Amino acid sequence: MHQRYDGDAGGVIRARGARWGSGLGLAVIGLILMPTVAFACGCGIEGQRAARTRDPVRAVIFVGQALEVNERPDRSTKVTVKFLVMSSWRGAEVDTLTVRVTNDAGCAVFFEGERYLVHADLAAAGEPGPRLVSGPCDESTPIGWERVRDSIATLGAPKWTAPPFGQRAIDRYTVPLGAELYPEQDEGDVSFLPPDDPAISRIEIGNFRGELTPGAWSMYLKPGLYQLRVVWADGTIRETYLSMRCHPNLRVRCRSYVSWSLMR
Repeated sequence: MHQRYDGDAGGVIRARGARWGSGLGLAVIGLILMPTVAFACGCGIEGQRAARTRDPVRAVIFVGQALEVNERPDRSTKVTVKFLVMSSWRGAEVDTLTVRVTNDAGCAVFFEGERYLVHADLAAAGEPGPRLVSGPCDESTPIGWERVRDSIATLGAPKWTAPPFGQRAIDRYTVPLGAELYPEQDEGDVSFLPPDDPAISRIEIGNFRGELTPGAWSMYLKPGLYQLRVVWADGTIRETYLSMRCHPNLRVRCRSYVSWSLMR
């Protein structure tokens, strides 16, 4: 029996062991390859420059992976994003932080699996939702962008760096690598499908470890947070975490997405 970290509730609940099998399940995880692109938005260069001048008084500045993106929890909010914090320059010396992105933050577009340099302010007293907020003229800045790498270099060495994979506090609430995955399917399981990407040679999750043959298998997992290792054809290894969960906003029950190309 594993404890599961519930990102939406901000707590821990009990979950049974993960199970896997084949066929179509009640819930499907869609694997989408989304390139890192610049999106048109309603804030000009001057507005973005003005937003960056707030950096000295920002509540948090950190690099984090978007674990969960939840749409429109209230009328003033476009999305809330739960980040796995990787390194921090200010106010983010914790495993995860949730940032509320307001409707007028047209330049802030986040994808699950991508890593970002995040700047956020404290919400005004009495505002609903998470205490951290990203607002007008803030933008999503994937760390793969050259100008973001320059910004990180300007920030200097981070004041806090997360412990290694497998040694973080959040690992207590994950299904670890090597955990037994059972062949029976239960109602509510999320169907985990392999990425159709020749650049990925192996996925490791639970006790599943092997070469990928797209379309040859599917795995049914209990909702929860899983340790994940992605091995690329060029030998690159990415050790991270995957949130298997239901998206209540979507029409298809328990449908979830992960952008495999962004996990590089």
